[in-house]
Amino acid sequence: MAEAIPDLGPDLDPRVFDSETFQKDPFPVYKQLRDPFETYSEAP
Repeated sequence: MAEAIPDLGPDLDPRVFDSETFQKDPFPVYKQLRDPFETYSEAP
């Protein structure tokens, strides 16, 4: 039986971090990285 391959998140070209667009507004890339992984907080 083959093992399941875990989902490692979005496919993202690392060169995007050096782009002028990322330097001006990084938040769309951060959103692309964040969205596949839900975050839960148990803080009061």
